[in-house]
Amino acid sequence: MMIASPQSRDARGEDRSRAGAQARLNYPLDELPVMDLAVMLRELTTLAESAVKDKTYQRTPIGQEVRRWFQVLQYDGAPQTTLDSYEDVLARLAWDFGDFEVARFCEPDGVDYLRDFLSRRWGEASVGTRRHHHYVLRSFFDYQVEERGLMFNPARKFRPPKRKGAIRTAHERSTIRQLLDGQDNLRDRAGLHLMCRLGLRKNDLRMLRVGEIDLARNVVRLLHRKGDDPLILPLEYPDLVEDLYLHIQAGGRQPEELLIFPKQHRLRPMDPASFHRWFKRSLEKAGLPDFPMHELRHTAGTEIYQATGNIVAAKQLLGHRSLQTTWTYIHTDEHDLRKAMKFVAAAWDEE
Repeated sequence: MMIASPQSRDARGEDRSRAGAQARLNYPLDELPVMDLAVMLRELTTLAESAVKDKTYQRTPIGQEVRRWFQVLQYDGAPQTTLDSYEDVLARLAWDFGDFEVARFCEPDGVDYLRDFLSRRWGEASVGTRRHHHYVLRSFFDYQVEERGLMFNPARKFRPPKRKGAIRTAHERSTIRQLLDGQDNLRDRAGLHLMCRLGLRKNDLRMLRVGEIDLARNVVRLLHRKGDDPLILPLEYPDLVEDLYLHIQAGGRQPEELLIFPKQHRLRPMDPASFHRWFKRSLEKAGLPDFPMHELRHTAGTEIYQATGNIVAAKQLLGHRSLQTTWTYIHTDEHDLRKAMKFVAAAWDEE
């Protein structure tokens, strides 16, 4: 697939869309100007997502290099969660630049192509997401330099976006109840309940299988944690246990099936982008404004700390390695301060 030399961001995006449409969808080039570009881009997006799922992106020159790198990472013991997050970026790189060899990015316009790729694909994403995707490109091209003889790393020729202090919050119980009660099926309610009450990360829930929920012992086994050892969490919330029981038993769910799955493919995890869309739909169904999924984890940690005053219990729930990290998940307000001051005042009155 030939892509025009970069001129302006809009021009590059339009040229790439047309070239991609011609190559992938077999549209005659002379008909493209009169087509609905939005429809064409939607079709390209659908094809790109399919190429990630069925691995056909690996047939491209870049895709072949991605496959080799993944074999190295697997040999080095990289967890599957890492490979999944890397693939979400690199599969789209391979798809968007179907006929490019990796060395093409070392040519004078190569850095512009990479920067435009990140901006076009994730320009509206959070700073953290954009920094992560930039890191994935840097890591991939580092491997190309160190082991495949690439001249230099083009992804290191431009900086990632500056990190801004993300302001997280913990949500009120009324918000959590509205979120759970707003779901129209037990599957979604049970999954969200695990995030709200046990603080599961996005990938914890995305990879969780029914067999890892032990209702006989009332525990959940998180086996696919980000760079950490497996974690076993007790199920001590009756309403959460009830949701899980009703969903698993009434739905005839099998141990090897994922708790949250894409459509009818119960054995295949959702890709990260689809999982985010699932969460946004859940918010919409509950009539709630958009907020980051990760704030449910903050909510779970804050809830257990406010109820017990035990920061170690919050650390265990969230599976952190250090208390310093856990403190960043604890949110207090004037109500908590008043409650503490009344406790101190009562202690003075007893003397």
